[in-house]
Amino acid sequence: MTIPFSSFLLNHFDGKKTMIIATLAFGIISFLIILSNNVQVFIALRVIQGIAAEIITALMKTLLVKIADRENVGRGIVTTPMMLGPIFGPIIGGFIVQNWSWKWLFDINISITVVAIVLMVKYVPAFAPFNENNKFDLLGPLLLASLLYGLSEQSKL
Repeated sequence: MTIPFSSFLLNHFDGKKTMIIATLAFGIISFLIILSNNVQVFIALRVIQGIAAEIITALMKTLLVKIADRENVGRGIVTTPMMLGPIFGPIIGGFIVQNWSWKWLFDINISITVVAIVLMVKYVPAFAPFNENNKFDLLGPLLLASLLYGLSEQSKL
Protein backbone atom coordinates (compact mmCIF):
# COMPACT_ATOMS: atom_id res chain seq x y z
CA MET A 1 0.00 0.00 0.00
CA THR A 2 2.91 2.40 0.51
CA ILE A 3 4.56 1.86 -2.87
CA PRO A 4 2.55 4.61 -4.65
CA PHE A 5 3.39 7.03 -1.82
CA SER A 6 7.08 6.00 -1.87
CA SER A 7 7.14 6.55 -5.61
CA PHE A 8 5.62 10.00 -5.13
CA LEU A 9 8.31 10.84 -2.54
CA LEU A 10 11.12 9.77 -4.89
CA ASN A 11 9.56 11.76 -7.73
CA HIS A 12 9.47 14.97 -5.71
CA PHE A 13 12.29 14.82 -3.15
CA ASP A 14 15.94 13.79 -2.86
CA GLY A 15 15.98 10.00 -2.40
CA LYS A 16 18.79 10.07 0.18
CA LYS A 17 17.05 12.65 2.37
CA THR A 18 13.73 10.84 2.03
CA MET A 19 15.34 7.56 3.11
CA ILE A 20 17.03 9.21 6.09
CA ILE A 21 13.79 10.87 7.21
CA ALA A 22 11.83 7.60 6.90
CA THR A 23 14.52 5.76 8.89
CA LEU A 24 14.57 8.50 11.52
CA ALA A 25 10.78 8.27 11.80
CA PHE A 26 11.08 4.50 12.32
CA GLY A 27 13.60 5.05 15.14
CA ILE A 28 11.56 7.79 16.84
CA ILE A 29 8.46 5.60 16.72
CA SER A 30 10.47 2.76 18.28
CA PHE A 31 11.34 5.11 21.16
CA LEU A 32 7.70 6.14 21.55
CA ILE A 33 6.64 2.48 21.60
CA ILE A 34 8.94 1.87 24.57
CA LEU A 35 7.18 4.73 26.37
CA SER A 36 3.66 3.53 25.47
CA ASN A 37 1.58 2.89 28.56
CA ASN A 38 -1.40 1.02 27.11
CA VAL A 39 -2.15 -1.46 24.39
CA GLN A 40 -4.12 1.01 22.24
CA VAL A 41 -1.18 3.42 21.99
CA PHE A 42 1.17 0.49 21.39
CA ILE A 43 -0.95 -0.82 18.50
CA ALA A 44 -1.40 2.64 16.95
CA LEU A 45 2.35 3.27 17.06
CA ARG A 46 3.09 -0.16 15.59
CA VAL A 47 0.75 0.60 12.67
CA ILE A 48 2.56 3.89 12.03
CA GLN A 49 5.91 2.14 12.40
CA GLY A 50 4.81 -0.48 9.87
CA ILE A 51 4.01 2.28 7.38
CA ALA A 52 7.47 3.81 7.93
CA ALA A 53 9.08 0.37 7.51
CA GLU A 54 7.24 -0.24 4.23
CA ILE A 55 8.32 3.16 2.92
CA ILE A 56 11.92 2.31 3.88
CA THR A 57 11.66 -1.05 2.10
CA ALA A 58 10.31 0.46 -1.11
CA LEU A 59 12.87 3.28 -1.08
CA MET A 60 15.71 0.90 -0.28
CA LYS A 61 14.93 -1.38 -3.21
CA THR A 62 14.67 1.51 -5.65
CA LEU A 63 17.79 3.30 -4.43
CA LEU A 64 19.86 0.09 -4.32
CA VAL A 65 19.04 -0.59 -7.95
CA LYS A 66 20.06 2.99 -8.80
CA ILE A 67 23.34 2.70 -6.85
CA ALA A 68 24.39 -0.80 -7.94
CA ASP A 69 25.43 -1.37 -11.50
CA ARG A 70 23.33 -3.74 -13.59
CA GLU A 71 25.63 -6.75 -13.24
CA ASN A 72 25.61 -6.64 -9.42
CA VAL A 73 21.82 -6.36 -9.10
CA GLY A 74 21.25 -9.73 -10.74
CA ARG A 75 24.01 -11.54 -8.85
CA GLY A 76 22.37 -11.40 -5.44
CA ILE A 77 24.87 -8.94 -3.99
CA VAL A 78 22.07 -6.41 -3.58
CA THR A 79 19.09 -8.65 -2.89
CA THR A 80 20.54 -11.21 -0.46
CA PRO A 81 20.85 -8.84 2.54
CA MET A 82 17.24 -7.72 2.02
CA MET A 83 16.07 -11.33 2.20
CA LEU A 84 17.99 -12.16 5.39
CA GLY A 85 16.10 -9.66 7.59
CA PRO A 86 12.68 -11.29 7.19
CA ILE A 87 14.25 -14.73 7.66
CA PHE A 88 16.33 -14.12 10.77
CA GLY A 89 14.42 -11.17 12.28
CA PRO A 90 11.53 -13.21 13.75
CA ILE A 91 13.93 -15.87 15.08
CA ILE A 92 16.14 -13.32 16.82
CA GLY A 93 13.09 -11.34 17.97
CA GLY A 94 11.50 -14.42 19.50
CA PHE A 95 14.73 -15.24 21.32
CA ILE A 96 14.96 -11.70 22.72
CA VAL A 97 11.33 -11.61 23.87
CA GLN A 98 11.58 -15.04 25.44
CA ASN A 99 14.80 -14.32 27.33
CA TRP A 100 14.52 -10.61 28.11
CA SER A 101 11.75 -8.09 27.42
CA TRP A 102 9.77 -6.95 24.37
CA LYS A 103 11.16 -3.46 24.96
CA TRP A 104 14.61 -4.74 24.00
CA LEU A 105 13.36 -5.17 20.43
CA PHE A 106 12.72 -1.46 20.17
CA ASP A 107 15.99 -0.56 21.95
CA ILE A 108 17.76 -2.56 19.25
CA ASN A 109 15.71 -0.77 16.56
CA ILE A 110 16.90 2.58 17.92
CA SER A 111 20.55 1.46 17.88
CA ILE A 112 20.26 0.12 14.34
CA THR A 113 18.51 3.33 13.26
CA VAL A 114 21.38 5.46 14.55
CA VAL A 115 23.99 3.31 12.80
CA ALA A 116 21.94 3.21 9.57
CA ILE A 117 21.52 6.98 9.47
CA VAL A 118 25.24 7.58 10.05
CA LEU A 119 26.10 5.13 7.26
CA MET A 120 23.51 6.65 4.90
CA VAL A 121 24.81 10.17 5.51
CA LYS A 122 28.35 9.01 4.80
CA TYR A 123 27.91 6.53 1.93
CA VAL A 124 24.60 6.97 0.10
CA PRO A 125 24.78 9.48 -2.75
CA ALA A 126 22.16 12.18 -3.15
CA PHE A 127 19.47 11.50 -5.74
CA ALA A 128 17.72 14.23 -7.64
CA PRO A 129 13.94 13.84 -7.73
CA PHE A 130 13.05 11.31 -10.43
CA ASN A 131 10.11 13.14 -12.04
CA GLU A 132 8.82 16.27 -10.33
CA ASN A 133 5.94 16.64 -12.79
CA ASN A 134 4.31 13.41 -11.61
CA LYS A 135 1.21 13.88 -9.49
CA PHE A 136 0.15 11.54 -6.70
CA ASP A 137 -2.28 8.88 -7.89
CA LEU A 138 -4.89 8.72 -5.14
CA LEU A 139 -7.32 6.55 -7.09
CA GLY A 140 -4.84 3.67 -7.49
CA PRO A 141 -4.19 3.09 -3.77
CA LEU A 142 -7.89 3.51 -2.97
CA LEU A 143 -8.82 0.88 -5.55
CA LEU A 144 -6.09 -1.42 -4.25
CA ALA A 145 -7.28 -0.97 -0.65
CA SER A 146 -10.88 -1.69 -1.65
CA LEU A 147 -9.77 -4.79 -3.59
CA LEU A 148 -7.80 -6.09 -0.59
CA TYR A 149 -10.71 -5.38 1.73
CA GLY A 150 -13.13 -7.15 -0.63
CA LEU A 151 -10.87 -10.19 -0.87
CA SER A 152 -10.50 -10.37 2.92
CA GLU A 153 -14.28 -10.15 3.38
CA GLN A 154 -14.81 -12.80 0.68
CA SER A 155 -12.68 -15.25 2.65
CA LYS A 156 -15.09 -14.93 5.59
CA LEU A 157 -18.00 -16.30 3.57
